Formats: sequence, C-alpha cells, structure tokens
Amino acid sequence: MEKKCSKKQMLKAMLLSTIPVITGYIFGGMAFGIVLSDKGYSIWSAFLMSTTMAV
Repeated sequence: MEKKCSKKQMLKAMLLSTIPVITGYIFGGMAFGIVLSDKGYSIWSAFLMSTTMAV
C-alpha cells in the first residue's frame, strides 16, 4: 500500500535532496569568481560570463 504525503512533506523532502547540488553550485561559483578575480577580471565581467556561458 502506498503512503500518502502532504504537499508540505513532499516539498521538504525535495528541498533536502537538492542540498548537495545547491552547495556544489555555490562552491563552483565561488571558485570561478576567485580565479577570475586573480586573473584581473571585474566582478561584472565574472557575472556576465557565468550567466551567458554554457558548459
């Protein structure tokens, strides 16, 4: 028999399962910003590159 979950429980489970992915993006973005900063790029250049370039 299937267990029924409320929308609140489903949302909580979904958010908890995405935490590793979110932290990966945060640390990857921080590393990208640090590297560009060391290479002499401005904050705006780093932002523009990170939002327009596809991997």
